[in-house]
Amino acid sequence: MPKIVNRTEYKEELLEKSFELFARKGYEITIRELATDLSVSTGTLYHYFQNKETFFRETMEFVSRKHVDTILKTMLPDWTNEERVQALFQYILMNEEYFQNLLFLILDYFRQNNSSDPENIIQNLISSYKNAIRNQLQSDSDEVPNLIISFVLGFILQRLLDQDSKMDLGQVTVFKSMLKTIS
Repeated sequence: MPKIVNRTEYKEELLEKSFELFARKGYEITIRELATDLSVSTGTLYHYFQNKETFFRETMEFVSRKHVDTILKTMLPDWTNEERVQALFQYILMNEEYFQNLLFLILDYFRQNNSSDPENIIQNLISSYKNAIRNQLQSDSDEVPNLIISFVLGFILQRLLDQDSKMDLGQVTVFKSMLKTIS
């Protein structure tokens, strides 16, 4: 009797697992290596994804959407913007490894593509983060989302380069006061 497979769930499982592989081996990983590490055939991957670029794009979209959805679910409708920013930073701290891997992948993708984003994978990713921030903080401008993304990227990079550094409430307080001046 043939095995019944929920195609959507199976594809999401492949996307979830592949993020770790892309993060560990970089954008240059081959479909064959992905298939081997995922314990599936290359035919299975080509059944779900047209090529490696499609697989990578869908992986990045899936894991980013999952993390955005998770953080948004933690925020209550009556929270102030300060409470929302605080929750965002707590989430980033709790998922620091994911955000470091995401940064590595973005940089590796740019390096492999001669410092460009030919399929707008990264641009779409950044836009989705900006939209989520803009919606949660009810901001009409790009200034607030850009500032938050810059702060987060700087924090992640600093933690990679200086592992003794820590984000504490003092830094978050300073950041929130900076936000007040532009929002």
